[in-house]
Amino acid sequence: MTDSTTCAVCARTSETYTCVACQSRIRGLLAQMPEQWTYLHMSREREQRGGDSRSSTRLHAPLPGREDTLNLMGPHARQSVTDAQDQVGPVPVLAVLESWCQVVTEERGLTPARVHVSSLTDRLLRHLPWIVDQAWVADFELELRELMKAVKAITRPSPDGFRCRCRARAATC
Repeated sequence: MTDSTTCAVCARTSETYTCVACQSRIRGLLAQMPEQWTYLHMSREREQRGGDSRSSTRLHAPLPGREDTLNLMGPHARQSVTDAQDQVGPVPVLAVLESWCQVVTEERGLTPARVHVSSLTDRLLRHLPWIVDQAWVADFELELRELMKAVKAITRPSPDGFRCRCRARAATC
């Protein structure tokens, strides 16, 4: 007979601190990150729209790319954001991954990982058996899930399997 406990992430009955389903979900989120990062890079450009080509009517030059995408890809503050007004939109991908890698690195006495999506996700995947037994695993899973939700809101193709630049999604596109 085995002792049952409650999963730290989903609160279902589990034989381990984090249930197998949650462990798999976390592994999947981490494994998708490098590919989604590539798709995020491909989604940077602003869509071209027809209309007046005169720029003199604008007060400010347009951003060189999509603001939501640039925010997720952009540089992040090295210190914690202390004022809620400073953070607009989701936390950048590298900031989330790097902060969790720092926790793993410090607690396990490792050399720091290179700040690159693949290096950071590899570090986290390599230490996932240890991570899923930590008291903070629910926060880790929530941040990864929210980050992936924000990324996929940009990179996910349309329901019919392709992303039309005109967004009409008509049969003539």
